[in-house]
Amino acid sequence: MGVRKLMSDTQFKTGDNVIVVGATFDMNGVKTIHKELCKVYLCGKYDVFVTKISGVDSYRPFRVTLESCQKINMKKLNVRSRVSEPSIGDLVAAVIAKYAKAEHHVGRLEEIIEKPGSGKMAKIRISDQIKYVDYNCLIILEE
Repeated sequence: MGVRKLMSDTQFKTGDNVIVVGATFDMNGVKTIHKELCKVYLCGKYDVFVTKISGVDSYRPFRVTLESCQKINMKKLNVRSRVSEPSIGDLVAAVIAKYAKAEHHVGRLEEIIEKPGSGKMAKIRISDQIKYVDYNCLIILEE
């Protein structure tokens, strides 16, 4: 057996949160990339045992190569950060989920509508059309 060189110099330890990737292959190569959020259960030199963070079989450790893991640096994440609130005049994108698919629209925010007893709505202009959407489905593209 040849010498195995580890491609990653990332150090893993028990309890680390990681993204683990795998793939489905066909005759043309990689067909689909699969991703799973996991927690490191036990570290080895080239491989680790991880458990899924959520799901039916989250209790069962499984073995993956370190080369398919990406550590999530929780210290760099700001859990107190809030989403930005678009203002009138901003160029916004609205993402709307209908049934089993999502669609998006880009336009200028013209009005913010807050009616008592109803959810906050937004009126956006998309070219020459007006669309009313839930305010919480907007993100700012340009201010």
